[in-house]
Amino acid sequence: MFKKLIFVIFSSISFAETSELSLPDHFFNMLKPLVSEVNQSIYIDRKKLTAWSQQYPLEPTAQILDIQKRYLLTNCDIKEKKCIEALKKRVDIVPNSLALSQAALESGFGTSRFAKEGNAFYGQWCFKKGCGIQPKKPNKSLGFYAVKSFKSPKAATIEYIHNLNTQSSYESFRNMRAAQRKNGLKLDSLKLVDTLNLYSTSGKKYLQDIKSIIKTYQLQKYDNAKYSERSQNHFFV
Repeated sequence: MFKKLIFVIFSSISFAETSELSLPDHFFNMLKPLVSEVNQSIYIDRKKLTAWSQQYPLEPTAQILDIQKRYLLTNCDIKEKKCIEALKKRVDIVPNSLALSQAALESGFGTSRFAKEGNAFYGQWCFKKGCGIQPKKPNKSLGFYAVKSFKSPKAATIEYIHNLNTQSSYESFRNMRAAQRKNGLKLDSLKLVDTLNLYSTSGKKYLQDIKSIIKTYQLQKYDNAKYSERSQNHFFV
């Protein structure tokens, strides 16, 4: 059972004193608009890519070439259908429930030293001095490593989603997400979790803990966020 939150600060984001909301409630209320905002920008990229691909074989526009570059798929010819389909697998949202649950677990609902001092909500590691915050008792056999710091919670969220969409370790995640899309299904975070076995060294326990958070706090209700191609706004239903 989580204690009631009196006053918590996430970087420049503060929460006033209250006896009504629990620590998890505060945490999710802070983070869910940021996750949706990042997903909104990805949604717009995906719509642009889809619209262009439907006009294939027209020459790629500057926007399409920029998307290809930003999603780190420059080793194939975007004029080829195989390359277009590979890019579509990368240019897609991450379910809000998945992002929220991983952030909650990785940061202890924002209470960890890494989250408070460096906006490190998703547990990303880095390997250059000055890139982040070192654990107090690091595993010396791994060489230098730190938990990467960010200027803001949003910056951390952008990189977390970008990693899932581009890194080779999460190809199985992207493949399952694409399969759910192809079959006309809503993205299912509880199934997608099973593809993230390389995200943590804790193995199956980590995946079970993520699922438990999603279920306990009914986070899949936040996957009903609606995105609009015409504006930067999003809303929950």
